[in-house]
Amino acid sequence: MARYVEALGKKVASVAQNTIVPSTAKGILSNRALDILNRAGEIKSEIDFCGEDGGLPEEKRRFMEWLGDHLRFELQREEWEEPYVETTEDGVGLYLYSPTWRLPDDDYVAFSFWWPNLLEEDSPCVQLCLPAEDIFPPRNELLNRLRPSLRRSGFRDHYEHGDTDPAYPIWKNIRLPEFHTELGFDLDSFVGDCRWLPAVDRGRTVD
Repeated sequence: MARYVEALGKKVASVAQNTIVPSTAKGILSNRALDILNRAGEIKSEIDFCGEDGGLPEEKRRFMEWLGDHLRFELQREEWEEPYVETTEDGVGLYLYSPTWRLPDDDYVAFSFWWPNLLEEDSPCVQLCLPAEDIFPPRNELLNRLRPSLRRSGFRDHYEHGDTDPAYPIWKNIRLPEFHTELGFDLDSFVGDCRWLPAVDRGRTVD
């Protein structure tokens, strides 16, 4: 046993002697990690700006208020209700609907644009807001009538993983990277992609 321990000790000593430790830290961290460390203060400031108490959520809310009025005018739906904008800890939502879509207890059928916080994994999306069938009995009938038109316009009605929110049974994701340009974020094209009312604009299916 003593010979075994002695031999093992010699082997460990030999390995230690042959191990080369770099004389500098160069190459230990990637260029990306070094860049992040170099800009740590700037990055923290950007994250704070995107957070719930930062400036970005308020600017997105102002944008949503403008977008609601813009879409009502562009689609000639001035008789619709004033756009409703809701800010939560998860993002900002815009709701557009006709007075005839109002339901009891302040519920309504609406087209909605949801813009989650940038730090969330979800993408912005336009979606159809439909209350439960016990509140809105024709719910499934209306959904089945709208689904073909919306699907042709790029909407989807199921997730590959996870369950669909019953209140928003059909939606269309908007990928922000598609609006990244060398000159900055292409806000005009982004607004154009938010012109999501195909069922109403093409044949007034909902009216």
